[in-house]
Amino acid sequence: MNSLNPEMLVLGGELAATGEPFVSAVRESIERFAQPGIARELRIELGALDGRSELIGAAALALSVAAPGS
Repeated sequence: MNSLNPEMLVLGGELAATGEPFVSAVRESIERFAQPGIARELRIELGALDGRSELIGAAALALSVAAPGS
């Protein structure tokens, strides 16, 4: 958070399946440990890909290698 200062953080995986309690815990940790002001503008969302994110990412990578510049 301190180095990249992203606009959005997307949470996924098994822990994200717990929903809002996980988002709240992540936000609290960021507010506690990040430099002041970082968490104020940060959007934290739960991923919508469920358990398919690794598969979709691998397919996207394979397509980008197979068809560079597309």
